[in-house]
Amino acid sequence: MLARVADASGLAITSALEDVTLPTDAQIHLFRIIQEATTNVVKHAGATRVRVTLRQVPGAVEAVIQDNGRGLPADVTPSGAPTGFGLRSVAERTRLLGGHHVIESG
Repeated sequence: MLARVADASGLAITSALEDVTLPTDAQIHLFRIIQEATTNVVKHAGATRVRVTLRQVPGAVEAVIQDNGRGLPADVTPSGAPTGFGLRSVAERTRLLGGHHVIESG
């Protein structure tokens, strides 16, 4: 999926993806979270580079999507609730997995 996004968008996407052990439904949610986050970068960030990291940490799986784009407006940063469908989807899928998400914008 990341290779297809890179080819279609021209973004330079790098990744560090560890093999993680998850039930199938959790794998699907995690895939969709990463897919939505990278789609948002393509559509909104004006970025040229994206880095996706996936790793197993004690008791959890951590996914980090970083880009060099313009940042997020105040209504989708930690001080405000996500207003777009994509970020609400990320928040809901993360909640269904029993996790939490953090949005940081420079």
